[in-house]
Amino acid sequence: MALAPAEHAAEDAVWVAGDRASRVLKIGPTGRVIHGVELEGVDGMEDALAIPAALGGGVWLAACGALVRLDERGRRRPGQGGFAHLVSLAADPSIMG
Repeated sequence: MALAPAEHAAEDAVWVAGDRASRVLKIGPTGRVIHGVELEGVDGMEDALAIPAALGGGVWLAACGALVRLDERGRRRPGQGGFAHLVSLAADPSIMG
């Protein structure tokens, strides 16, 4: 399972992504699911990295041979494929703030 704390307009939230399933959830502090997404063509996620609201919000997901991006509402955005196998993501502090 991959976890990434996220900024949400009205409350704190966390992105939760399955390591053996293609399901991604954005969950609020009360446990309420804010957004739930089933990703086609993705078998599971190894890691997640939240995108700051100042950079558009959402989350990056390391999913086998691809880098998958979701916006803050859980909609799929352009990512990048062609990797052998991604297992970890890290932010560059000079960009992420």
